[in-house]
Amino acid sequence: MLLGITQQMDHRMDACTYDLISIYPRQDQAEVCPPGVRVIPGRPLTMICILLPLTIILSSTVGKKTAGRLLRWLPAADAMLKADVVVDCSGISFVDGRGLAKLIYNVSLCLPPLLLGTPLVKLAQTLGPFNFRLNRLFAEAILPRLDRIIARGDVTAEHLAELGCTNYEIGADVAFLMEVSAVDMSSAKALLPDIPRGCKVLGLSPSVVTEAQCGARGLDYRTMMADLIAYAISKDFKVVMIPHAVRPESRLRRNNDLILCREILDFKGCNAGVCLVESKPRAPVLRALISRMDVVVVSRFHAAISALSTGVPLLTIGGGHKYREAMSMFGLEAYHVGIDELSSKDILQKFETLTSSQSQVREEIVSDLVAVKGAAVRNVDTLVDLLQAQSRQEFTDEATVPHDE
Repeated sequence: MLLGITQQMDHRMDACTYDLISIYPRQDQAEVCPPGVRVIPGRPLTMICILLPLTIILSSTVGKKTAGRLLRWLPAADAMLKADVVVDCSGISFVDGRGLAKLIYNVSLCLPPLLLGTPLVKLAQTLGPFNFRLNRLFAEAILPRLDRIIARGDVTAEHLAELGCTNYEIGADVAFLMEVSAVDMSSAKALLPDIPRGCKVLGLSPSVVTEAQCGARGLDYRTMMADLIAYAISKDFKVVMIPHAVRPESRLRRNNDLILCREILDFKGCNAGVCLVESKPRAPVLRALISRMDVVVVSRFHAAISALSTGVPLLTIGGGHKYREAMSMFGLEAYHVGIDELSSKDILQKFETLTSSQSQVREEIVSDLVAVKGAAVRNVDTLVDLLQAQSRQEFTDEATVPHDE
């Protein structure tokens, strides 16, 4: 999403700079960031326990200008105060059932810029439903006050309308706009083993998030993925496992699909005929890698976006409505398996349908891709319009300030 924004904004406006408030600042700093991007620490504990309460207390007691001066020592607050616009790219937020900690973290990203007076937009986001009382309370207090919200599909738009919001429009995920270079394509090719000509290749992107969702319902996600691998190999597929969220230096499962991938490969001895990408490629290289697959099965949302962006037939597996929203833009809702209907039988049946119809599915994706990317451009249009409006207002303010001759 970051690359989609920065690449397109650099095409549209001169001299843009970006402060990336990151929950993993050390890792993000070590990666090759786009030009003009500065990484700012924004760890959840700091955002929730320091920035959020201090902003609420100071803005309500001494006013937002004084509060801003007093909060400058916090890097995230300083970045928000200096910004012309704060862009929330959470992807998914204010959704029932994600737990209190994530809800408060969503609040900590939105409330400080609102209280400090910096324009705030949510780009390409899945929101709602708002049936859980506390989630609805915070959503009603915050979302209508944002300058703009890009709903990531019809379902999110319906939830926002039901909440009473009028400050939204429907647009596709901004990650559709990320560009892939020839160098990225070469790097992706180097990650793959030599695959015999004519061999079919399945890209598999499991998710620890989906695994946890399955575990809460008593479902064995690892077994389902192992069964899929075994079935694909029996159908003469070469399988490439592509963990899409990776923290190679960490042994923790949080946001670390690599651990799960290794466990799946060890499970039932299904590692024969499987290639595991164990490094952490940059996002464009991941997209280039997915573009080389014949079909993919994914439980990571932006792995699905990469497949759709490059015309690769796909099957999505996961909870919530974000996958259905994305797949519906291409008329491919039938190729999504939700958590409530998840079983090895369902996955294998839909995988068989996908592989037997992959030419037709590819044509459907390609035929709708231009329109979907056009919908993704609304994210950039929103930022450009807001920044240009601010520039016009600043010029007007300067022109009307009285001064001595």
